[in-house]
Amino acid sequence: MKNAMSFFLIIVVVGLLLVSCNENPTSFSNDETITNVPVIANALDAFAFTLNADNFSINRMDSLTFDADSLVISLILTNYHGGNGKITIFTSDSVQIFSELLNSNKINAKTNIAGHIPKSIIIAASNLTGSISFALAKQN
Repeated sequence: MKNAMSFFLIIVVVGLLLVSCNENPTSFSNDETITNVPVIANALDAFAFTLNADNFSINRMDSLTFDADSLVISLILTNYHGGNGKITIFTSDSVQIFSELLNSNKINAKTNIAGHIPKSIIIAASNLTGSISFALAKQN
């Protein structure tokens, strides 16, 4: 459990660092951030999505490669200024095991999701403005 939470927190921290990266590597100004370029990490038993959105729209589905049904999820949406979206996770039988609207600032962590193995994720947004950091990982 401790290893899973440590891994999970590392994914979130790395995601937040990626969202706050500068376009110009010689500039350290916080005013220059990359917007509307999602950063996605999809590996065995882990998935992460970060985005600094400015009136951004997306509709994508990714296949997931998990071999366990005990999961931890973290979703952080900050600097929300408008638009809407949704993150939804499904099993191979199209059973929805997680769904969260992206329509306000929020910090959401779930550590007790069990009984289903995730096989796909849909991330959809329309004219969304805000910073998103989402992580899904296997809980040991």
